[in-house]
Amino acid sequence: NTKHTVLNELKYIELGSSIRYISSTTFSNYSKLEQIKFNANEVHVSSWSFLSCKNLKNIINSEYITNVDEKAFAGCSSLTSIKLSNIKKIYDEAFKDCGSLKEIELGENLNYVGDNIFGECKSLETIYFNADPSCLKRIVGEVSLYSLLKDCTSLKELHHKCKRADLLPYLNDENGKPWRIPFKTIRIKE
Repeated sequence: NTKHTVLNELKYIELGSSIRYISSTTFSNYSKLEQIKFNANEVHVSSWSFLSCKNLKNIINSEYITNVDEKAFAGCSSLTSIKLSNIKKIYDEAFKDCGSLKEIELGENLNYVGDNIFGECKSLETIYFNADPSCLKRIVGEVSLYSLLKDCTSLKELHHKCKRADLLPYLNDENGKPWRIPFKTIRIKE
């Protein structure tokens, strides 16, 4: 349809302050989209909303995002960083195949992380994990950090409020053996 074809040519989209929910597949496969701006102070990005927006490089006001559903940004292969300082929940494969993603910040309100959220994010170098150390078990549950980060072969730094000893129970591989941590530094944020 012609309307969809014209919209698919958009490079920049700015959403008004009353738009707090992005419906499933709303912008999926918008191959020319390079930048989106959120203006509502709480935004829920539902499943597949930006799936395969391969040229999406910049998300302005990404700190307004509170929920990222399944595969919401999967396949956004040009996205290099995202700041999710007010995020509460990230569901399965939310950032899978974001091959250029180098840095992500996860805020202190995070209370749920799904499976394989960073699958195939081979360029991811730095994660700022600002959640309170006491919520680590609630967030990760029986899922180990290994299962969340195993595809992140470029990971160098995990900034976290936890002491290294608090992280150790979550650093076992799928066989329950200690994971050989690929990143060089775990920085404790005071």
